[in-house]
Amino acid sequence: MYEDMALEGLLDGPDQTHLAPEHFPIALEDRGIGDRWRAVLSELGGAMVLSIDDALKLYDDYRGPISTKAPEWDVAIAARVIDADRLDDLSTRRALRLADDRRVTVPLEGEARRLVQRADPSSLASTLGVSQVLHPAYFADSADAGTVTVALKAAGALADDCDQAISTLALLAASSASNAEERHPLRLSDSQLVALRDAWERLSVEQQGILGTQVGEAIELRVVYHGPKGHEEHGWASPTDAYLPSAIDKETASFAKAAGKTLGLAWIDSDYAKLLKRSGGRRELGAQRFLTAIGAAMDGPPQQTNEVRVTSLPRPPRSCFLSKRPRPSEARRPLLQRGDDDGSDGLAN
Repeated sequence: MYEDMALEGLLDGPDQTHLAPEHFPIALEDRGIGDRWRAVLSELGGAMVLSIDDALKLYDDYRGPISTKAPEWDVAIAARVIDADRLDDLSTRRALRLADDRRVTVPLEGEARRLVQRADPSSLASTLGVSQVLHPAYFADSADAGTVTVALKAAGALADDCDQAISTLALLAASSASNAEERHPLRLSDSQLVALRDAWERLSVEQQGILGTQVGEAIELRVVYHGPKGHEEHGWASPTDAYLPSAIDKETASFAKAAGKTLGLAWIDSDYAKLLKRSGGRRELGAQRFLTAIGAAMDGPPQQTNEVRVTSLPRPPRSCFLSKRPRPSEARRPLLQRGDDDGSDGLAN
């Protein structure tokens, strides 16, 4: 057993034994000078040749040989994958190493995540966890590092930084507006939501209008709804799929007061009223103005009376999925599975 020529010097004996324990690796000292030995073994046949696919399998077991690899090894493997025109393989395996030594995938389309060379810890991107700093080894003066960074930048996966709030908000908006089959909304903590609101206040009215609902679709907040048995349930949903509760929408004839216990409707958690409360001037955004700006609704489906909207709602499925907030041009469909906060940051990869 031996490695493909493109992987020469990258897969040592322990790597090869881990990948194919039923075969015996050919030791370096037994290979001879030059590449003649490869030609001989190829003519004889029968020997296993480890490919890039095999090398990537090392990332499937973080307790194996991969645990001892230096960052430069990750860079070299990524370069070989890119040289083979297989960058997509790096979006399914955590083969890129970050500055904190975690390994991640290349961000997928529709994912609010950006690889960066540097990041300001106080920036909105760092607070939301959407910027991930690559290990310095990827920016070394080497051919492999250049191959990787050029390819990642060309794919839109790598930037110098993402420290400007407008860049972060635009990234969120782009993730929700993409044609990706799977979305990866960020489940925000209270402190992250406040940081988002503070950054939102600094946008122009025009920028807010452009980014509003797209940013709302890219995040998830706590919601409350009533399940099949009428009991209050808790879950997560995007603001664009939820209504403002009476604690935030305090109008006497509000939709919240009329339909607050309607089966299947998602209501923004009332605790956000206190969290987002502001006492400053008109420029400051309180809970109602901010949440409606990013897509939360204050009234029911259009072109119907509140009473009809409430009584005509379909019964939620037994799996306790919520009914998505109706929009003028789309039918209701399952939105959100009941669940408690699992402490995730919303970055699946």
